Formats: sequence, structure tokens, C-alpha cells
Amino acid sequence: MAIQQIFSGNVGTFTKKEQEKIQGSKFCIVGLGGAGSYTLECILRAGVEKIIVFDNARLDYPDFNRNLFSTSKSLGNRKVHSALNRALEVNPKILFKPYTEDFTEFSIPKAESSDLFICCTENPVAFEALEKISKKRKKPVIVCSVEEMGGFVSVYSSQNKKSLASLFSKKKKSESISASACMFGGALAASQAINIILKKNVFHFPQKIEFDLFSKKLVSVKRMK
Repeated sequence: MAIQQIFSGNVGTFTKKEQEKIQGSKFCIVGLGGAGSYTLECILRAGVEKIIVFDNARLDYPDFNRNLFSTSKSLGNRKVHSALNRALEVNPKILFKPYTEDFTEFSIPKAESSDLFICCTENPVAFEALEKISKKRKKPVIVCSVEEMGGFVSVYSSQNKKSLASLFSKKKKSESISASACMFGGALAASQAINIILKKNVFHFPQKIEFDLFSKKLVSVKRMK
């Protein structure tokens, strides 16, 4: 498999075999809000060439402070269509399938060929469907949640006895989300996804990577009870 010249800057970070493995893997992102938009950007730049995305929303004014796809020209557009345009700008050869729907049980047949799933939504219906597909296909789900200047990332596997929804046991303090938190959370989620493909270290639930960009500690790894 030939590595495109546009990804030659990854040489050194990844070996040729690793880049080929990333290039040949299929990723599914559920939710293209702030964190989802930056997760997509990171996996695009890593060289992933097969991507499926699910989101039923359109870009609106509240997205402008945090969503990578939000511009004066994209206002009112479907998030998945703006994501498709962005993906093609980065990599014209990409195989990108956008679905204008929330992820439910009916979405599973469209996504089950993916090598992994990245959950950037907090929709309980999506949690149930992702948990089901994870157990059915024995594939991991990377979970990313952000609020204000912080958030967490964790990897949920098919062996977990607790539900995926249990990762979200704490109520959010605020609906406000910063672009910085979305960038940071998206980068963490993408790195965990790449690490899974390359069989490198990841933080499996009940472990999770928590971050607070207002804190001196910035990042910590915690174990949920």
C-alpha cells in the first residue's frame, strides 16, 4: 500500500507499516459537535482513509465558539456535510460516508464493519446502540466528553460489565464548552483510537483520562468506582 505524500510528515512518528495500518483502518465517529470535529481532524491528519460519521444536527450560532466546521459560510449546513467537505480538502482520495442521522440500533448495520467507534455524543440512545455493536463485533468504543475547559476520554471494550452510560454518572456543571477543551479532548480521543489500531497503550474503562485546562495538574488518570 502506497503512503500518500501528504502524510509524509508522519514518518518518524509512525513507521511505514504503522502508517499503512492506519491508512487501511476504518473509523466510525458518532457525534460531530466540538469534540467530534477536532477528533475527525486529528484522525484525518494521521492518515485514516476510511471514515463513517453520524450526526443529524446543523451548524448553528452556539457552535461557532467550538466547532471546527463553523464558519459564516457553513451556518445552517449539516455537520456531516461540512465534515465531508473538510475531509476532501485534506485528502481527496478519502472514502468518507456521512449519515444525517443520530446513531441508533438501526444504524448498526451501516457501521458494524468499522474497526473501532468514537463516541463524541451524550445521547443515551447512542450509548445503548454503541454498547450493543461493541459487544456484537468485539470492537472498542473510545468515549470523549467535554465541558467548559475540561473533560475526559476512556476506552470502553466489549468485556465491560458496566454500561457505557455509567461513564457519564456525573451531571455536567454547565452547557458551556470551550474550543480549547474540544481540541484537547478530540486530540486525546484520536490518539487513543490510533493507539488501539497500532496496539499501543490505552486507558480502558474504568480508567479514564481527565483533563482540566484551568488546573495546574492539567491531566490525570483516574479509576472510576
